[in-house]
Amino acid sequence: MKDLKSRSSIFSIIVLVAGLVGIISLFLTWESFSLGSFSGWDYITAVFNSPYVIYTEWVPLFVLIFSVVATIFAALVFFKPRMEFGVIIIISGIFWVIAAAVFIMYTEPSYRMIDHAGIGFYLAFIAGIILLVFGILRMAVKDK
Repeated sequence: MKDLKSRSSIFSIIVLVAGLVGIISLFLTWESFSLGSFSGWDYITAVFNSPYVIYTEWVPLFVLIFSVVATIFAALVFFKPRMEFGVIIIISGIFWVIAAAVFIMYTEPSYRMIDHAGIGFYLAFIAGIILLVFGILRMAVKDK
């Protein structure tokens, strides 16, 4: 088991927490409007239950996948210290942030997603950025 006091271990813990926050964010509001709101999980179920799906409805599913991947590989670092999983974590972070950016940029003539995004989306977006930054820092720091 890895020493929990090293900088790379602390960065791995931060990445692990960011992945878990991404998973939790799916159960919070991603979009709110006058008639109600949608959680990330509502979008995921819509993807599999609706014949008409727009591209933004796929984003929470991608966030779920990237969160799970990052969380698993961040945890594996503690059990397989000689193996380097940083590249997988960084790639997950890149795709996570891109997917979230696509979600927030969705626009129709009378509707802008940025005006209706909820706390769950913002939490997922910030967690994705943290995961990406600390995944890079974790790879850059070499503990002795």
